[in-house]
Amino acid sequence: MLVALLVLGVLGPGAPALQGQAPIRTSPPLIKYGKWIALGTSIAFGLLAQGEHADADRAYNALSDYCFDDQTRCDTGPNGHYLDPVSEGYYQSSLTHDRRAGHWLFGGEALFLSAAAGIIWELTRPSGPPGNIPFAPLVEQHQDRLEIGASVRF
Repeated sequence: MLVALLVLGVLGPGAPALQGQAPIRTSPPLIKYGKWIALGTSIAFGLLAQGEHADADRAYNALSDYCFDDQTRCDTGPNGHYLDPVSEGYYQSSLTHDRRAGHWLFGGEALFLSAAAGIIWELTRPSGPPGNIPFAPLVEQHQDRLEIGASVRF
């Protein structure tokens, strides 16, 4: 229901001040919900990277402990590889886990940037007033009159 108060001048039924409000522009669902999915997935990828890094640390600490017991176990050949296959296994395991952690981090950072881009895109889009405001004052100034009104939604 529309209630209008007129102080100066007359508002006709087709007056722009009392017509419906401008439609609210909303973001596409891919942006609206995708940014939050990307942010959550980014956090999950960060946690997976942390787990892989912890595995790499465990493998490297196992190599250090293995070599601490007997220094000859950490001798390397001319190509830079460990001569002891157990030492080389620990080292390769550490490298593999570190590489995986890097991949998870790269994916997480890319998703975080896409989530940030979605948030910035939504913040920079013009939007109309929210649809849940029950009272909206209306003021229009014309050359010869001032029109003041109010609309109340029920």
